[in-house]
Amino acid sequence: MALTIEDLKAIEKLLSPINDRLDKMDDRLDKMDNRMDTIDNRMDTIDNRLDKMDNRMDTIDNRLDKMDNQIDKIDNRMDVIEMKQDITSKKLDDLRLDVAVAGRDIKKAIHKLNDEMETVVEVLKQYELLPR
Repeated sequence: MALTIEDLKAIEKLLSPINDRLDKMDDRLDKMDNRMDTIDNRMDTIDNRLDKMDNRMDTIDNRLDKMDNQIDKIDNRMDVIEMKQDITSKKLDDLRLDVAVAGRDIKKAIHKLNDEMETVVEVLKQYELLPR
């Protein structure tokens, strides 16, 4: 059974609203596709910005690592300086003690010498070698 022209026109008439709807859907899909392209472009821009930020953060992280290493070196040097300062402080305390002991010994020696000189003076006076 073959379709006549009238049959084909009737089918075309039935399909016409569907074709119109399909054309509208194509238009809507084209608009959506354009919007999606715009969104893709914006996302690419955001992605580029995030890549730049990531690079900057890597640079900052490297700088902070270097600073951390330098602070560790300074901390080690401070430990050495504190140890040397403790040793120097102990030596200074020992020196103060030595000076105090030496001063006491010198005072004793001077006192002893004064006593001996008084004795010599008295002996010389007894022998009348010194005037009274």
